[in-house]
Formats: sequence, C-alpha cells, structure tokens
Amino acid sequence: MRLQLICVSYLMVLLVFEIAADDESYRALKFGGTVGDYVRFKPDMQAFTDGFSICSWIRKLRSGTGPHWFSYASKIHDNEISLTDDGGVNWLFQADRVNARSAAGVSIGEWYHFCLCWSVSSRAGVVYHNGRQTGSFSTPTGRRLALNGYLVLGQEQDNYGGGFDSSQSFGGELFKLNIFSKKLAGTEVSEMYSAGRCSDVEKEHDDTRQLKWEQILLQPRTGNVRTVREMCTVERKLHLVEVRLAEKQKELESTQSDLLNKLNRTSINLEKKSSELDVVKSNLEATTGQLTKMNTRLTEAETQLNRTGTRLDQMETQLNQTERELEEAGNRLNETLTDLELKEVELQEIKAGISGSDCFKVANSSHWDVLYTAPFFDKVLTAEMLEILNRSWEKLEYFKGIQVTETFIDFFKTYFP
Repeated sequence: MRLQLICVSYLMVLLVFEIAADDESYRALKFGGTVGDYVRFKPDMQAFTDGFSICSWIRKLRSGTGPHWFSYASKIHDNEISLTDDGGVNWLFQADRVNARSAAGVSIGEWYHFCLCWSVSSRAGVVYHNGRQTGSFSTPTGRRLALNGYLVLGQEQDNYGGGFDSSQSFGGELFKLNIFSKKLAGTEVSEMYSAGRCSDVEKEHDDTRQLKWEQILLQPRTGNVRTVREMCTVERKLHLVEVRLAEKQKELESTQSDLLNKLNRTSINLEKKSSELDVVKSNLEATTGQLTKMNTRLTEAETQLNRTGTRLDQMETQLNQTERELEEAGNRLNETLTDLELKEVELQEIKAGISGSDCFKVANSSHWDVLYTAPFFDKVLTAEMLEILNRSWEKLEYFKGIQVTETFIDFFKTYFP
C-alpha cells in the first residue's frame, strides 16, 4: 500500500510539472482585423502529401462570410487549401470544396472545434464541426498536396505568399492548431472535441502530429497578432490532473493486480521447480551411489584382470618352456629312432651271420653255467647282478626263432657283456 501511495504521489508531481512545462501551449493566437495582421511561414509539408488532418479550435469575432483563418498556396495554385471561419469555404486543390456553413452553425464569440481530413487513397475530403461530420467532397485520382508552399494564418492568399484583401482578414482567435500526417477517423475527431480545449488528447497522436501548435506559436507574426492566455484556469487544469491521476491510479491498481497474479504464478512455479529439483537431486544421489558401486566393481575387475594377466604371462612362460622341452624330447626321440634303425640293420646282419654258422655244442651244459663267467663266479650275488641277468634274458626275447650259434653267442658277448 505504501508503494502504491508513493507511485501515485510521483505521478501527481509529474502531471503538475507537465502542466507547468506546457503552459505556453495553453495560449491562443488573437488576430487583429486589418489586412496586415497575419502569420506567414513555409513549413515542410512533405509528410502531408498523401494524407492529412487539419484540426483547430476557432473563435469567430468578425461578422461576414469572407474572413479566412487558414490559407496554403503553392506556386501553381494559390488556393491549394483555403478555409473560412464560418464553414462556408472548405477549399482543397483549387477546385474541390464544400459549403458547410449551415451545418456548422458557427456563432460569433463562441469557440468551436474544426477538422478537415483527407487522403489520396480515399480521394475524399471530410469536414467536421464540433465532432460531427458537416460535409465531404471528392478529389481527383492521384492528386497529392503540392510542396514548397506558403502557409498563412489570418488571411487568404490571392497569389503565392501575398495578395491579401482586408475583407478576408480573420480577426478572430485560434487555439491548438495541429496538422496530422494521416486522415483521422470520425471517432478520433469526436474524441478530440469531447475532451475539450484544455485537454491534451492531441498528444496521443504525436506519432502523426507533424506540425504542432507549440511550433506554430514560435513562427514570426506580422501586424497585430499576439498570444492571449486561454481560459484553461488552474482549477480546470487541476481537474484534468485529478481525472488523469484517477486513470493512472486505475492503471496502477491493474498493474499491481497483474504483478500479484504473476507473483503467485511465479511462486507456484517456483514450488514446482523446487519439487522437481528435489527429485532430480534424489535421482542424482542414487545415480552417484550406483556409479560409486560400479567404480568399486570396476576396480575389483581391473585388479582381477591384472592378476589373470600375470597368470597368463606365467602360463605363457611355462608353455614356452614346455614347447622347448617337447622340442628337445622330439630331437632325442629322433636320435633314438635313428639309433634303433641302425641297431635293426646291425641285428639283421647278425641274424644273417648266425643263421649261416655251425652249431656250437657244449656237453653236459645248462643255463646255469652262465654263473661260471667272470661277472658272477666267485662273487657275492647281489640285486644288481640279478637285474643284469633279468635284462639279459629279457633281451633274448627279441631273438625268438633265431638259431643259437657261436656267432650268436659272440654277438651277445660283444654287445651285452
């Protein structure tokens, strides 16, 4: 509530300062009744070539139908725009005009609001008095406002920038004359009239208000033309301030309500986001725990993999050793096979020699007579001797079917002593 009061007070101060700053714009131009009382200047009319609206508060103070309050003349046409204070002459482009005198109902000494609105696209000029349409006329296709012309207030030009006639002197008062760079709608014109002379409603159209009353007041004046303070009293201004302040207060209340609604929605959204954040945080913690477990398992697996790699290296070393041993064993086997082949050849030769000799006979001998030989006779019988005997008898197994001859016996003596 305190903030609201501060904002309202601030707006009131701004409005009061705005009125003080615009005080000069609340002055009217009062024209004398002679031929030499006028305002003449050459404004830039480029913004109005395709459309315009001339609006002003006017106070007629001279009788008759001749007084002209507005005249715009180009080098070609001295009546490019010509307007009288009784509504009888509303002349555009030298030839197109309408007489709205009876409809306007202008009275001497009374203020009235006037607008002439036109656009090249509509090809139509419309005249308004006190917010009501009082006349209209058509203009040629493609006809635009001429440039580089003189604008004269308080007189009518019969030639470019001059040719004044005392019977056409204005002699009245003008207030808040503005020219807009578009054709105003009837509702906009009516709004200007209804707001009254002391309103600032014309400022709501500042984007198109290209020639302003504040600028016109600064133009050079000729003869008896002076500014007079208009009857926009301080009470009236304060009343306008109160009205505008009430409007601003409503806007402020509406803005405050919108802000509260937005704040409530933001608070609700914040709570939702907070809940969502808690869920995300919980999920993040769970995910972090899972990642920690996975990291531990990964470390264990890496350790096991290292161990397995070490074992594989050891097994590879053993395998290489085994391969070398197998290779050596293969080499020995090959050597043994070669020896056996040689022995087999020798054995075949022995078999052949034995089979061709005479039988050696020893009377009354037996297999025990072997004990009379040098390795056994007169020796202590040992296990080693028995082993020698066993191997000797086992060797005889290979010679089954061979005839025992002297050569056979000599062979055994030689190779198996």
